[in-house]
Amino acid sequence: MKVFETNHLVTLADLNHHQSLLAPRQAAWHMEAAFNAASETQGTALGIVARNINQMSYTAPGRGGDIVHLFSQVVHVGVHTMTVHTVMKAFNGKQLSESYITFATIEEGTSIKRAHGVVLDEPADEAEANARETAEKFLQFRL
Repeated sequence: MKVFETNHLVTLADLNHHQSLLAPRQAAWHMEAAFNAASETQGTALGIVARNINQMSYTAPGRGGDIVHLFSQVVHVGVHTMTVHTVMKAFNGKQLSESYITFATIEEGTSIKRAHGVVLDEPADEAEANARETAEKFLQFRL
């Protein structure tokens, strides 16, 4: 599936008392990037709602002045759901955080499930195949 990129400048307002990127700000940026990927993949933002943050891990701190890049890709689809894998990296390529977030598609203005029609293609590389396997494990664990 296509990889979508989102970028953010880490400003002083984004920092905690340790002068590193606030975890809640990272989480919000992950959610935004994942939502964008789900919307772009589906072709519309209408009727997409967050269902579950399956996993979010922080591996290194972001610092003020960093430009962070978030790379998001749909890695699992159900009839009414899409799971998006997002990786945040610093400008130097160091991974800062990673998430798997599941979205559901519903009829706009209701809570009635709606099929999205998205079909996964073949994984482009081993990293994508591994992300798909990880997403599947999270989803099996939930059941």
